[in-house]
Amino acid sequence: MRPLMKVSIWTKACRLAVVLGSVAAFQALPAFPAHAGDETFIDGLAAYDGGDVAKTVRIWTALAETGDANAQVGLAGLYLAGSGVQRDPSAAAELYRLAAEQGDSNGQLNLGRLHLDGIGVERDLGAAYAWLTLAAAQDRRWAEEKRLAIEPILTDEQRASAETLIESIKSR
Repeated sequence: MRPLMKVSIWTKACRLAVVLGSVAAFQALPAFPAHAGDETFIDGLAAYDGGDVAKTVRIWTALAETGDANAQVGLAGLYLAGSGVQRDPSAAAELYRLAAEQGDSNGQLNLGRLHLDGIGVERDLGAAYAWLTLAAAQDRRWAEEKRLAIEPILTDEQRASAETLIESIKSR
């Protein structure tokens, strides 16, 4: 009988990324674990991996309410997938926005994707371009590819709106 192999946190994050279908979930691990009481983002990830999605929702909701961007992004993915919560793309977009405004590249990339596709928010190429530009500045290749695809079709008004949003976020 083979000994049980310990599954790494990275492997768990990869599983979560596949389940949530998030373009950005691979970077969802925090550099320093945030805490809500005694529970961390990683505790929520472990609960998810163990099949206790309700516990994941509870942990990440508490963390998201304290402003933890990783939890906001993770919880947003659950709302998009309807995993452990009722599917709510608008709630997902709001959580991504909260993370994105803190400079989180996962939140920026995913919010840009939602604006690009009109999921949970109105389709807005200017907003998509702005959020993808901010994520691309943090070396997010997918965001850069989509940003470059959008750029030639932006109207002058969309471009001005995007630049205003970018400057607003950068000045925070």
